Parts: sequence; structure tokens; C-alpha cells
Amino acid sequence: MLKKAVIVDLKLNNIKSLTRALTNVGFDCHIGLQDDFIKKSDVLFLPGVGSYSAAMKYIKKNQIDRKIFQHIKRKKKLVGICLGMQLLFEESSEFKKTKGLGIF
Repeated sequence: MLKKAVIVDLKLNNIKSLTRALTNVGFDCHIGLQDDFIKKSDVLFLPGVGSYSAAMKYIKKNQIDRKIFQHIKRKKKLVGICLGMQLLFEESSEFKKTKGLGIF
């Protein structure tokens, strides 16, 4: 059975190469944040590229943070890549001080 992965699209990042890579190693990939996909996923990927403050603004505006926290609460895996990893921290001072997700 294929592992299910959801890739968060922040409209700032290159997700096509990540989708190809995950598919090549055996993941069934979905891009987006539909609740049914996230609930059924094994891993949630938060990819990189872009500005920290722009990414956090988009995350908050679209309540993506709530979906990420629900995913973690279900004891599912979360992978942050580049900027995606940085967003998991408390804050960043890139360009201006911006509060992050605060996962660590």
C-alpha cells in the first residue's frame, strides 16, 4: 500500500520537484489542504522557498496553522523543507521579526 503524503502549497514554493521525488519513492501525493486528504495522509510536507513573513501571513490568513496542529495532534509526521523547516520555529528576524508556528 502506498504511503499518503500531502504537500502544503503556500503559493510561494516550487512543489513540482518535491511531488516528483515523493512519487518516485512510492508516495501517493496530493497538493493542497483539503481536510479529507490531510486526515488520510501519513506525512504532511511543508516545503520551502520564499519569504518567512509572507509565508506566515498566508498560513495565518488561510488557517493552515490550524490544519498543521491538527495533523500533529493525530500523531502524524510533519516534514519541513528549507523555509518550511524554519516556519516550525518560534520566530524569525528575516526582514522583520515575525512569529512562526512555534512547534519548536
